[in-house]
Amino acid sequence: MLIREIKAMAPYEPTQDPNEYLVQSYLRASSKTQPFGDQAYTKIASIPGMQTNEVYTNGYVTSIFIMENKEPIFLLNLFTFGEGFSTTNVVVHSDHTGKGFAVPTYLAVSKHFRVPLYSFGTHTPAGDRIWQTLAKQFPDRVIGVKTKTWERIPYDQIQDGDVSTRAMLLPTSKTDK
Repeated sequence: MLIREIKAMAPYEPTQDPNEYLVQSYLRASSKTQPFGDQAYTKIASIPGMQTNEVYTNGYVTSIFIMENKEPIFLLNLFTFGEGFSTTNVVVHSDHTGKGFAVPTYLAVSKHFRVPLYSFGTHTPAGDRIWQTLAKQFPDRVIGVKTKTWERIPYDQIQDGDVSTRAMLLPTSKTDK
């Protein structure tokens, strides 16, 4: 299923122009004329508690766009994984880099869908910072998980590049009701 999921979206290569990738991803997801089958996107409800956003899914990939003046400035792609979603692509328009969109988006998405978010198997240095920030600010909500057994482990035991361990953001803390 992972192969099918990855084929259902255009993967982001860090050498690509992020602005062009954002625009092309948004145009593909929001187009009035959608391809037939696996790659057809449907617009679903926006996520409360976030800046203006649009959410699209094709059943394999869920794309969350933060919008400004009707233009995409941030993209988070997710695919179904474990009990929730794995984060795959996080792309920020070059004019908005470093403005802190990722952490609040991860929190709002996890809370809205009431499922955990998992880190991808490998990340860029920026991806590492997202998870480190989440773990520091919300230590009761960020843990590790062994993907072969789904055993929960301390966050500091996960290893980047080891797809058998992932970071996991819980939708609420143990003390939330």
